[in-house]
Amino acid sequence: MVASGRVAYLARRGQDYGVHTNGASTDGKNEISIDMKKVRERKRNIVNSFRTGNERRTKEAGVHIFMGEGSFVDSKTIKVKMNDGSETTLTADTICINTGERPDKPELAGIETVPQELVLDSTSIMELGEVPGHLLVLGGGYIGLEFGQLFRR
Repeated sequence: MVASGRVAYLARRGQDYGVHTNGASTDGKNEISIDMKKVRERKRNIVNSFRTGNERRTKEAGVHIFMGEGSFVDSKTIKVKMNDGSETTLTADTICINTGERPDKPELAGIETVPQELVLDSTSIMELGEVPGHLLVLGGGYIGLEFGQLFRR
C-alpha cells in the first residue's frame, strides 16, 4: 500500500519531471510521453543549484577559487589566465588543482564509421532532444548503469 501511495504521488508530479500520462493503451498499461525539454531544463537547474551552492559554501569556508587556465612557472608558482581575461600569479608550498573530468571516446574498432552525432557520452546524452528509439550503453560503471536504467524506464 505504501508503494501504491508513492506511485500515485509520483504520477501527480510527473509533469514537474517532464513525464506525462496519456491514459491506458490497448494492453491496459498507461501510455506516457516524455518532454525532454522539461527534463533537460530541470537537470540544468539542479546542476546550477549544486554548482552555485558548492562554490558559495567553499568561499564561505575561506577557500579562494580561481576559474581559468593555469600553468606552472615553477614547483611552487602557478600563473592563471582567468576566465575574464586577466592574469594572476599564485605561490604556495602546496598547490591543489581541480581540473574536473571530461568523458573520453572509447577505443572501439569501427566506431569511426558511426555518425559522430550518434556517439554520445555522459555529457551529450543529457542534451538529447528526444528519447532514442534504440540505445546501446557501453561500460558497466555506475554512470553507464544509471543511463541504461534511465532510458529503459
